[in-house]
Amino acid sequence: MDLRSNSMTGKLPSELGLLMSSLIIVDFRDNSFTGNLPTELGRLTSLNEMLLSANSFNGTLPSELGLVESLYTLDLSGNFLTGSLPSELGLLGSLSDISLHGNSLTGTLPPGLGRLAGLSSLLLSDNLMTGTLPSELGMLSNITEISLSLNQFTGSVPTELGLLLDLWLFTIDGTNITGSLDSIFCNRSSESIIVYADCFGDLAQVECSCCECV
Repeated sequence: MDLRSNSMTGKLPSELGLLMSSLIIVDFRDNSFTGNLPTELGRLTSLNEMLLSANSFNGTLPSELGLVESLYTLDLSGNFLTGSLPSELGLLGSLSDISLHGNSLTGTLPPGLGRLAGLSSLLLSDNLMTGTLPSELGMLSNITEISLSLNQFTGSVPTELGLLLDLWLFTIDGTNITGSLDSIFCNRSSESIIVYADCFGDLAQVECSCCECV
């Protein structure tokens, strides 16, 4: 179902999940939908792509999304979502891309995300997330992009992230993360990586000789 860029308004009807369980793609990007995401979205058990970015959805991410086992793209970026990431996202073994940047999400990163062996991109920048980065992120062996900028994360970067040899973009600028990244990312022999971190000037929070310092 492709209804992107149509200036549509109102709430997503719960009937979408009740009557259209065979949907493979829901593409409602770039509209003006509002309200909470209905829990009935969890009944779209054949869904591969949920593309709801650039709307005005609010409220929390329903835990029922963890029932959509066929989902491989989840894009809810550019909305007004609040609350924490449901741990049930870690049950979605087919997930390849998570795009939730540009919301008002809070809470910590669920360690269960490390179970998503096929995950390629994790884009969570420009939210209000807190806590430390779980070492389980080092289990994401196929990850290429991790964007965590402009959040309130604390602590240091887990050394396990140095094992992610396909990772080419890692951003933590605009957070409260501290410590040295040299031993994690700067000693790679052949694999290149772009790292954005707060490592510039007298107020630098991070030590990194191979980063793009901001």
